[in-house]
Amino acid sequence: MSTKVSEELLIDSLNRVYYGLLSLKTMYKLMNKRIEQLERTLSELVKKSAKLSNVVMENKRTIESLNKSVKDLEHRVSRAEENIVALSKHLSEVNDFIHLTATTQRLLLVEQLSSLRSIINKTIEEVHNYLNVSSYERASINRDMQTIHGELKQIRELLSLLSMKLIELEDMFKSSKTDMKVEVR
Repeated sequence: MSTKVSEELLIDSLNRVYYGLLSLKTMYKLMNKRIEQLERTLSELVKKSAKLSNVVMENKRTIESLNKSVKDLEHRVSRAEENIVALSKHLSEVNDFIHLTATTQRLLLVEQLSSLRSIINKTIEEVHNYLNVSSYERASINRDMQTIHGELKQIRELLSLLSMKLIELEDMFKSSKTDMKVEVR
């Protein structure tokens, strides 16, 4: 009887070993499938990483290009500020001259100078604001440059108009001085 019990225990143990092996085989298959999934995922990640690396390099080149553009713009702004200082001095002289003119002409010139100053100040403010933006916002450099060019064109037009008005005023003063000399005689 003890042999029969031993045989049953042995059979029971072998059955457990067998089912354990089946379970291990199933787990092995599942692990292999999981490893294949992970390998595919890793392969996709490698591809995405390569794409991202290309994007990063392109962004780096774009940033370098933008930095060059910003340096060029800073140089232009520096020159523009020097020109604006000279222009402000000239405007100050013109302002003094305006006080000597007739009331109607003086009001017209003051209005034009005010418009010119606001355009200049707006241009300076926009340029300074542009220089203070983050590198991610520098992508709008072309639009800002077009705006600045447009405003500089307006400044040129106003200066041309101002020059014509000054010539008119000088002619007016020359004729009034000639009239005064004739009256004095």
